[in-house]
Amino acid sequence: MVFYTLRNQLIVVFYFFMKNEKRIAIYEVHKIKAIEHFLMAEKAINHEVNPLYEQMVMNCHMGVEMIMKAAIYKFGGIPPTHGPEGHNLLKIASTKIGKRKLLLDAINSTGFIQPLWHKIVSAWNINKRYEFMGLSPLDYDDLYEAYERFYRWIVAKFVD
Repeated sequence: MVFYTLRNQLIVVFYFFMKNEKRIAIYEVHKIKAIEHFLMAEKAINHEVNPLYEQMVMNCHMGVEMIMKAAIYKFGGIPPTHGPEGHNLLKIASTKIGKRKLLLDAINSTGFIQPLWHKIVSAWNINKRYEFMGLSPLDYDDLYEAYERFYRWIVAKFVD
């Protein structure tokens, strides 16, 4: 049987893994996707002719979404993956691992992360993907920095 998409190939590969190995493999895929989204965001904001700010915000959001999901998979949780909930950072952070909301508890207990969290949660959602945000270039730069700092915090605290 020939599979034409990478996604189908990954599903077939995951099928043969045991449950814990499957979670590790999914964790690695989400980690790689997060890195790719941040590389695309960096290219979008550094575009010489006309910075692609809206694209940068979407890619930063997707990068943070993927790294949060990777952290949840790493600790044995299953984050929302479909529909608007699958892209909602608050819903993802609220995923219970055991009896705790691991990410949300860490965000709420870390003082310097809370302002970044509030900024990125309100910056973009799946319903805004075709809307023009109309921020100034400095606002977009601040938003990029907030996403990047939050992403690096998640990586340092949960992923590495």
